[in-house]
Amino acid sequence: MSSGSVRTRPRVALLSELPTPYRWPIFARLLDREDLDLRIFFCAETESDRSWEFDFHPDRRVRFLPVRTF
Repeated sequence: MSSGSVRTRPRVALLSELPTPYRWPIFARLLDREDLDLRIFFCAETESDRSWEFDFHPDRRVRFLPVRTF
């Protein structure tokens, strides 16, 4: 790295099918990392065959994509 360059955080996009209670802790830990510029994208908020409900703290870095399913 040259003396005049600025060190930037890596920009990372994580894509997952849907938020789940058992995966959210690792996503939250990744969001807490100050050395990453992380965005998380989910394809759906839930699935019809899931019996659990999951309420996670919303974050501006987490988005739900308008994905069509067939």
